Amino acid sequence: MNREQLFKMHEETCAKALATMRKKNHDYASGDDPFQNFNGSEIYGIHRVKGLLLRVGDKLQRINTFVDKGKLEVANESVDDAIEDIINYMILAKGMLAAEVNNKENSIDPIKQEFADIKRGIEEDWHPPRPGTKAWAGDYPAEGR
Repeated sequence: MNREQLFKMHEETCAKALATMRKKNHDYASGDDPFQNFNGSEIYGIHRVKGLLLRVGDKLQRINTFVDKGKLEVANESVDDAIEDIINYMILAKGMLAAEVNNKENSIDPIKQEFADIKRGIEEDWHPPRPGTKAWAGDYPAEGR
């Protein structure tokens, strides 16, 4: 195989993997969440990406069996299918991790939120003290500052 043949195979493999992902995502994930079927692992305390990696491990074992034995017993899933599944799992993992980063960047923990609320309240309600009022620094003795 030369470089151009490799690139052609890459294009064809990715196109086939995408078509497969569209079909499987339709079957496995209803609604707007493309990762819905992976969320179940969190019920058992397993991060959904780690759950996905377990599935990748199964595919890798299948490929390893093919390399060792030269054949697979299950006729309806080829080595190519296992490889394309791994490609799709990696795209799913990339998407899950990107979504997590995005969610973390767009969320504020409760302490930061409370501080932001206090700061906003101060900025909105605070007015500089006027000279002659008790709150004006010029009304306090120097040692009290």
